[in-house]
Amino acid sequence: MTTESNKRPSKAEQQALVHELVQKITTQPDDYQAYYELTVLLTAGQD
Repeated sequence: MTTESNKRPSKAEQQALVHELVQKITTQPDDYQAYYELTVLLTAGQD
């Protein structure tokens, strides 16, 4: 039996990823991959 915690990062890990991506966007605003990754992270699990 698989638990949800095995599929997704913890809340603390998610917050760290968001922070990292926002920093990347701030320092490299032309890096569209960071915008995409942030969008995917923020919308994951909303279905």
